[in-house]
Amino acid sequence: MEKKGKLVIGGVSIVLVVGVVIGLVAVVCTRKSHKEQLSTSSKAVAAICEPTDYKEACINSLSKVAKNESATAKDLIQAAIDSTISTVKSAIDNSGNIAKSFSNLNSTGKMAVDDCKDLLESAIADLQASFSYVGDSDMHTMHDREDELKNWLSAVISFQQSCLDGIPQEELQKQMKDGLLNATQLTSNALAIASSISEILQSFNITLNKDLRNPSSSRRLLEHNNDEQGQYPSWFRAADRRLLASHSNGQVRPNAVVAKDGSGQYKTIGAALAAYPKGIREDISYM
Repeated sequence: MEKKGKLVIGGVSIVLVVGVVIGLVAVVCTRKSHKEQLSTSSKAVAAICEPTDYKEACINSLSKVAKNESATAKDLIQAAIDSTISTVKSAIDNSGNIAKSFSNLNSTGKMAVDDCKDLLESAIADLQASFSYVGDSDMHTMHDREDELKNWLSAVISFQQSCLDGIPQEELQKQMKDGLLNATQLTSNALAIASSISEILQSFNITLNKDLRNPSSSRRLLEHNNDEQGQYPSWFRAADRRLLASHSNGQVRPNAVVAKDGSGQYKTIGAALAAYPKGIREDISYM
């Protein structure tokens, strides 16, 4: 009887030990899987943010979507644009409070703030168009939309700068600029991402449409279209075509050239934006 009792106790002990071992293995596997998921997400975010000038802001803007293990490159690119939309909306909301804090703000200053809000609303419209444009595209052919995205996002930067340039009071302009800081940084990041879509998609092992990867068939930022509207980039808006035609005989010349290899005036988009001339409504940069 005593021997049977020992056998039972021994058997129970073995079962407990096996159970503990299985539990430990399960915990280790779960932790390993979680770490692998975090590693994959981190690599994806790093790939998206690699071409940006404000990497910390970029990483923070993607953190929520990156937690979803099924998030695609398209999801992350849209998240970068969506975060920019949110910050511009916040800037519009804050602009009213900033204006109210200036008790001596004259009618000219109030009109400037209202104009600023209108310009930022236009910026949001272009950002929303960019968001939808990315969402409607297939990842294998997203490169085909690069020029349009760069056009919209460049316009957003112009709207933001025009907003600030139109404010006459120095202190008010400074506070408005501070209120727009996150928005301008995220817009710069979004433009950098749009300018590097091909490299980003390939880092996700996404095969691009062969025709679009062929230099002879890919559209260039300053590619000319021989149509009835004259020789202009394919992404140029009709109003801009008419404006340039009246001043420069249709010849498009960039105000700044951005090239990572140092062959241009600037190596980063951020540096080009920092040199953006005050009082200029539109500025053409070639990247």
